[in-house]
Amino acid sequence: MNEAKFIEQIDQYKNDWYVIARSILKNHEDAEDIVQEALLIAFEKLGTLRKEEKFKAWMTRIVINQAKMHIRKSRKLIYVEHPGENREVQMTEP
Repeated sequence: MNEAKFIEQIDQYKNDWYVIARSILKNHEDAEDIVQEALLIAFEKLGTLRKEEKFKAWMTRIVINQAKMHIRKSRKLIYVEHPGENREVQMTEP
């Protein structure tokens, strides 16, 4: 796929990818950032795309994977007191 075709495909499907990212992340800004990151990854890896007709599915998978990775990285730490002791235990949110 050449650069012009890549841009054409982006223009055609970018709103679909945003909706997918937004549904996963529940945040407008994060969804926009993830789509941008996914587009950069896709452009860099464009040579690994075997069939141009599979571009939308391939790109969708990149968006989903990036969104899930973002969630994993952004999990917050919470602190709770351990019963019977006067110390805090560090736990991650589920």
